[in-house]
Amino acid sequence: MTKYYYTDPLKAAYMAREFGVVFTTELGGAPVGNNAIAIIGFDYLTIMYDAMYITTMTQTDKMTVHSGSHHIFEPVAGDEATMYHPQKGMRKVVFDGAHWCLANIIPDTPIEEGFVLTDYDKRDNKQFFMPEVE
Repeated sequence: MTKYYYTDPLKAAYMAREFGVVFTTELGGAPVGNNAIAIIGFDYLTIMYDAMYITTMTQTDKMTVHSGSHHIFEPVAGDEATMYHPQKGMRKVVFDGAHWCLANIIPDTPIEEGFVLTDYDKRDNKQFFMPEVE
């Protein structure tokens, strides 16, 4: 089963606030602030409160996305991203509901083979941070 997680608590807090992402994890085994984050559905303010007290968060500390939120990371019409092609370099793309298409070129024309998604940029005109995958 795919496991999505964030190692940056501010990105996690933003995604919880803006897109309703729910988490279930404990950070590095040690409590963050006065609370160990180990419950399902903690809210944006809890994450922000705890994030303010993180001083030594390591790359092994993870905020795991609850499986009920995995659907949020599927592309939806209007999503903007950056893709890379070995011969053509970086390109901005938009998801039309069925395919990724080059932005501002020919609408509804799927990109050709060989492009690799490198970064999500926006959803609903807001920054969108994709989680890391395990």
